[in-house]
Amino acid sequence: MNVIFVCNANIGRSQVAEALFNLRSSHKATSAGVRVDQHMRENNVVGKAVKDGAASPHSIPFMLERGVDVSENQRTQLTPEMANAADLVVAILDSDQKVDYLAGAQNVEFWDMLDPAGHTQTFADGVFMEIEKRVEELVSRIG
Repeated sequence: MNVIFVCNANIGRSQVAEALFNLRSSHKATSAGVRVDQHMRENNVVGKAVKDGAASPHSIPFMLERGVDVSENQRTQLTPEMANAADLVVAILDSDQKVDYLAGAQNVEFWDMLDPAGHTQTFADGVFMEIEKRVEELVSRIG
């Protein structure tokens, strides 16, 4: 099964979900963002590694506590073609981040969650713990 976890800039929520899913599932997941290219332009980000995505990506310390280093993971811009080719797209977005081509797709599951960008590590950890819970539920459903 081809699973793609999607968030806004592919720095936090989708990276955490991908890493947790790949630790627990017999399937392999990837991750992408609906606004990676826009985020890079607006924030003058040069590299596509997670560690290059923000002054302090919250996903790195959260995942290091679980024994996984996501700092060098490369961010990917989601395309409609990628979404259509996936068996399941898990869009971890808050309501103002959704994109039209995901809205009506039959293979999309939405997890409405706030973006931890710009918040404290404690706030981000709360979001990531909810993602961890939902990933566990997803793995129990699909293996």
